[in-house]
Amino acid sequence: MDPQERTSREKFYKNMVWVVDGTRLKRDYSRFLKGKKNYFENTIFYNTDNPKIFRVDLIDWCFPSAWLESSVPVIFDFRGDGTMDDPEGIRSSLYCLFPQVGKYARVAEISRKAFINSTLKGDWISRVQSFVEEIKGQDETERQQQQQMVLHKSNNVIYTWRGIPLIGGYAEYKKRLLSSNKPYRKGIR
Repeated sequence: MDPQERTSREKFYKNMVWVVDGTRLKRDYSRFLKGKKNYFENTIFYNTDNPKIFRVDLIDWCFPSAWLESSVPVIFDFRGDGTMDDPEGIRSSLYCLFPQVGKYARVAEISRKAFINSTLKGDWISRVQSFVEEIKGQDETERQQQQQMVLHKSNNVIYTWRGIPLIGGYAEYKKRLLSSNKPYRKGIR
């Protein structure tokens, strides 16, 4: 699907979800599996308090780029036609990529039955909206904590004079700064 068409539909329908065949392209499932099992040199899927929800870094290593900018949830179905081997049962779940909020993307592992039931009951949209609001709150809290850490660390400034650390800290720095601003007078020591 053309990205402009995808964006146009998302703007028109607003409360929607995409369900994508995750086996349409040959390498999509293997790329997802490597990311989920953290086979890359970097950790991609980070566990959260909920074992079915992951914070995902480097999301473009795991999912097709055409869906990364979606403003609505995208559910990837990796079962295909059901003929592929799945000894670990990974293909039996759906994986929902939520619109990215903050530094990390969020992916939820959802059973097919739970998705179908919540959609038929009309609960899906409200559950997604409350989850996205929760994510926003968590990210705001993290941002504030990081900001406080930066402010706290800035109290441990090492003062230097011409590249040499000063033992007296700010007081020594201020003294040297004030003495360097005094006009130099010959003959007076």
